[in-house]
Amino acid sequence: GTIVAADMSGTLADQNTPAFLAYSTTANGQNVPSSTWTKIVHPTEAFDSDGKFASGTFTPTVAGQYVLSGMVEMSQTDNNTTLYLKIYKNGSPITGGRWFNYHPDGGGGGPNTSNQISILVISDTNDYFDLYMYQNSGGRGVQNTFGTYCSHFSGYKLAGA
Repeated sequence: GTIVAADMSGTLADQNTPAFLAYSTTANGQNVPSSTWTKIVHPTEAFDSDGKFASGTFTPTVAGQYVLSGMVEMSQTDNNTTLYLKIYKNGSPITGGRWFNYHPDGGGGGPNTSNQISILVISDTNDYFDLYMYQNSGGRGVQNTFGTYCSHFSGYKLAGA
């Protein structure tokens, strides 16, 4: 079947674009230094519908409501490690989460840890968004052992919103 738009043109006027999905692999994941807020730059793009994602930053240039999601898998964290993941809008955090890792054996070198965050946000034509992480377990690398898109940053415009 064919979906016909209200204007009978055969194309939908409002779609879920711009949209992007960028990810890191274990081989190209960046190092996140200890006790420093670090912008996560996922270097591989699965897709970028309108070319609005570059160097870790999503700049939609189309006003609307967007769903943004980020996830980072970190290499083995030490006992009593705190990890934070935040989405920034125009250089300031707009949402975040904290995870505390406790390894009952008391030692370091525990399992890899994945942290995920998402938000529905309103964007103007000049807004931009980044994914930031903080951890206090020494320098740790972004990993991707749980699946292709385990460490990712993604977003899309809500059609009709």
